[in-house]
Amino acid sequence: MQSKTLVNTLTDGATVAVDFSISQNHKLTAAGNRTLTFSNPQEGEYYNITIIQDATGSRTITWPSTVKWAGGSAPTLTTTAVYRDHITFFYDGTYYRDVAIVKNYAA
Repeated sequence: MQSKTLVNTLTDGATVAVDFSISQNHKLTAAGNRTLTFSNPQEGEYYNITIIQDATGSRTITWPSTVKWAGGSAPTLTTTAVYRDHITFFYDGTYYRDVAIVKNYAA
């Protein structure tokens, strides 16, 4: 049985399915502008997603409508090629609320 804390590498595609029953930690190397979908959360859990820009960079992410951002709007992610951003969410039973965003990490 795989640990739910191990990082799960997401399959890149136009729509990327993030299944929180697989792991609480996910990473995506985005090779284009992507739309994320979230499934199978548990109330009271924290979930982490690392977004990595591919060698081209300038990729954008469209988040599920169930994500609620501090300040009311999604952050602008790093667009530098091969750089990464780390986002942590808390699931309150209805919404994923961002609790930490750490951006602009070199590969």
